Amino acid sequence: MVQKWRIALRKAANLSGWHVENQYESKVIGQIIEEILLKLGPTHLYVGKNIVGMDYHLEQLKALINIELNDVCMIGIYGIGGIGKTTIAKAIYNEISCKFEGSSFLADVREQSKDNAGLLRLQNQLLDDTLVGTYRRKSNIHEATYEIRDKLRLKRVLVILDDVDKQRQLDYLAGESEWFGSGSRIIITTRHKNLVALDGANQSYEPRKLNDEDAIKLFSLYAFKQIVPKENYKNICDNAIKYAQGLPLALAVLGSTLSSKRGIHEWENQLRKLEKEPNMEIYHVLRISFDGLSRVEGEIFLDITCFFKGKDRDFVSRILDGAKGEISNLCERCLISVVDNKIHMHDLIQQMGWEIVREKCRNKPWKQSRLWDLDEVSSILAGNAGTKAIEELFINMSVQKEIQFTTETFAKMNKLRLLKVHQDAKYDHIMEIDQDVHFPLVALPRDLKLPSFELRYLHWDEYSLKHLPPNFCPMNLVELNMQCSNIEQLWEGNKLLKKLKVINLNHSKHLVEFPSFAMMPNLEILTLEGCISLESLPTDIDKLQHLQTLFCHDCSKLEYFPKIKYTMKNLKKLDLYGTALQTLPSSIEHLEGLEYLNLAHCKNLEIIPESICNLRYLKFLNVNACSKLLKLMENLKSLQCLEELYLGWLNCELPTLSGLSSLRILHLNGSFITPRVIRSDKRLSLLVQLSLSNCNVETGVLDHGFHLRALKELDLSNCYLQTGEIPNDIYHLSSLQALDLSETNIHSMPATINHLSKLKFLGLSHCKQLQGNLELPSSVRFLDAHDCFISPSWQRWPWGFLLNCCKSEIQDVESKGGWHDIQFGQSGVFGKGISFVAPGMPNWIRYQNVGDEIRIELPMNWYEDNDFLGFALCAVYVPLENTHQDALAMSYGLGCHLSLYGDQSRFRDCISFYSVCKCYSGGESMEQVWVTTYPQIAIQEKYRSNKCRQFTAFFVGFGTGSFKVINCGVTLIYEQKRKLLGSVEKLYITCS
Repeated sequence: MVQKWRIALRKAANLSGWHVENQYESKVIGQIIEEILLKLGPTHLYVGKNIVGMDYHLEQLKALINIELNDVCMIGIYGIGGIGKTTIAKAIYNEISCKFEGSSFLADVREQSKDNAGLLRLQNQLLDDTLVGTYRRKSNIHEATYEIRDKLRLKRVLVILDDVDKQRQLDYLAGESEWFGSGSRIIITTRHKNLVALDGANQSYEPRKLNDEDAIKLFSLYAFKQIVPKENYKNICDNAIKYAQGLPLALAVLGSTLSSKRGIHEWENQLRKLEKEPNMEIYHVLRISFDGLSRVEGEIFLDITCFFKGKDRDFVSRILDGAKGEISNLCERCLISVVDNKIHMHDLIQQMGWEIVREKCRNKPWKQSRLWDLDEVSSILAGNAGTKAIEELFINMSVQKEIQFTTETFAKMNKLRLLKVHQDAKYDHIMEIDQDVHFPLVALPRDLKLPSFELRYLHWDEYSLKHLPPNFCPMNLVELNMQCSNIEQLWEGNKLLKKLKVINLNHSKHLVEFPSFAMMPNLEILTLEGCISLESLPTDIDKLQHLQTLFCHDCSKLEYFPKIKYTMKNLKKLDLYGTALQTLPSSIEHLEGLEYLNLAHCKNLEIIPESICNLRYLKFLNVNACSKLLKLMENLKSLQCLEELYLGWLNCELPTLSGLSSLRILHLNGSFITPRVIRSDKRLSLLVQLSLSNCNVETGVLDHGFHLRALKELDLSNCYLQTGEIPNDIYHLSSLQALDLSETNIHSMPATINHLSKLKFLGLSHCKQLQGNLELPSSVRFLDAHDCFISPSWQRWPWGFLLNCCKSEIQDVESKGGWHDIQFGQSGVFGKGISFVAPGMPNWIRYQNVGDEIRIELPMNWYEDNDFLGFALCAVYVPLENTHQDALAMSYGLGCHLSLYGDQSRFRDCISFYSVCKCYSGGESMEQVWVTTYPQIAIQEKYRSNKCRQFTAFFVGFGTGSFKVINCGVTLIYEQKRKLLGSVEKLYITCS
């Protein structure tokens, strides 16, 4: 013991001290204190138990914080309540606070700063934390603000402000970056996205929801005290995970709640209860965001909750009287999000909104302002119990119990603003459906009373009456949507509807008369698709000076389009596809703002006026299959904005298309093409897509086309080539990515095709005369050569092709990042790897099995072999017998589900291809083979170990038609050819 003391004292004596020299001792003591405190480091914060997925958040935040830089950086972490913002902020504080001269974590700023006294406490805490012992507390917020700015401007500090909800809090705690020394980092957590953008926050981070794997781990830790569910609980756990939708708070609360329940039956009861009534702990956390809304914002939030989730933002704003600003505020408060202009909302936030509506009149749904629940709506309508309190009513007839509408069903609902009687989800996408959609009409009384004064939105699918009720006079109506109705005319007489902007009467087959356009002067969108009894439109169409879209698609009896007396600048889109028009009025040139004109399949159309060429903003023109057309406009080159032109299946001579300097897409399918149509000049220099399918191509046409250096897609499928070959000049198409030569009479491929370094897709299906070797560029990712002639060298060729393309793809991913699906025409592949389809199983597929599944065991340390590139998989398939009447519309697909797994973990992925070729649906196709690769680099790092050596490939057909897999196989791909036949540990044979 004495010896240990001696050693310690000797070490202490050798420590260098602090030189006072000419300094005051008090100053030196202060320096010593600061040095000791810095060495001791900041206090760590308790993050919590059962933390899952934190490594990802810390990695993302560290990249944003970039602690090595010397500038002052402000970072905002924003998101909905319960997403884990505070937990993440605590974790990053523990991780990096030791690297700063001072640090402070100010918790619960929203609650603590409700008055000046609370704000002052936070300011003093910030100064106390960062100045450690050298600071005297201030008595008012203005002194403290000055002190923060004065004392911290020379210190490198980390400051975290947790749960900020007002700009004032930032103004007094971290007003400007100049308040803090070089290298400082200021992090705020908030539910308000706009606070992140204010005051120059340099970076922002929105924590994502937990993925399914992490969600199961977190839930299981709370429910079972382990990272995986108990054996018999997996299915019910999936329901719980689905309810929580990746929200960490919900997963933790739900797991804790269910952990006290005994048996699966009690779990099921609890989850059923949650469908009707939210968990109050989750509810109160989420409601904080709602309570901070203004009255108007709150009402719009509830409208979206009950009526507009998943709908188009512009549509919602229009119905709710220009609510764009309020919708933006809801986005900024993370209550909703807008993706692809669609409004999205977390399911638990929606449930919170439903609860707010219900709590105002608990157990009295007839007094609710909004009704959407199946049982509540059925009960109220069955008893005619509707009241004036009801403002919004959603009736889903496709799942609703049988409802008998009476004269008085809606009579008392004088405040009704939104009414939707919806039949089926198909109606939302009815324009995408080729066949008719029929639902039994619900009988309505002829004397139906429909209060309409407050009505802004009326949507009624399969409305059975011939017109709207006589008392219907909706002065505030904005949108009328009555698809597949029995309407013959909307109403009798004239009704002035100044606020009406949208009318949708699609597939109202009995509509014969439309009211005067003068009575709806602000109409913007009119869609009449499939109104097959409508013969004409009102002659006063030019009264619609705000009209933007007019759809008369498949109005097969519409013979007359009205003359346009006055200029219409706002009409952008006019669709007259499949109408019975014989001619268009020359006054169409008065549609000065027109950008889209569809005249396809107008079988009676004989004359298109030359005045169309005066539509200087026209971008899209489709004249496909106008078989009686006598002549096309010669002055097409004056359409300088034209980007897409479709002149397919015409019997008249095509004009010269040179001069269309903006043209990007040109389809001439089935028409007669001469060299004068496409000239080899620079006037079509922007053309990226050219389709000449089903054309008789004269000599010289391709010579001109092959000088279109911007061209990315060329479709020559089913063409008769007079020379039977593709000119060597094809190498000039240096931008070409897709080339389809299916069903052509070519007998050889030009050697210069190997110079097309950007080519991704090549179609050679049904090329029966093709001979010789294929020297393809390594850029190819999908080769569709089903039912193609195969030369004797076929067995050797695909291996070299696959190996070169596989290495090329790996290089692309490593240098450019990301994987890309390949789609062209009527075929495509999804997922990672290289694919080709052709007849005959290659002989180098080593491991084969009868049926649709194969399983192998990989060699030890497979992941360490630098020569190992991945897997080559194949399936021999035939199409199943077609029982569908419309054979040409059949889509056939084949997917490969991959698994790499061990005892505790499993990696999954899927790759697939599809085709709509008529040979599959017509029963003409023989056995074909799909060969695809799966690169090793696509396997996530955590699965690259000896714990994951079981590899399974399972093939399954999909689509409106389907394939049957006869046998399948797998081979390991190595860069060194000598390893190609290297063995795997085990091959498992399974029959299916």
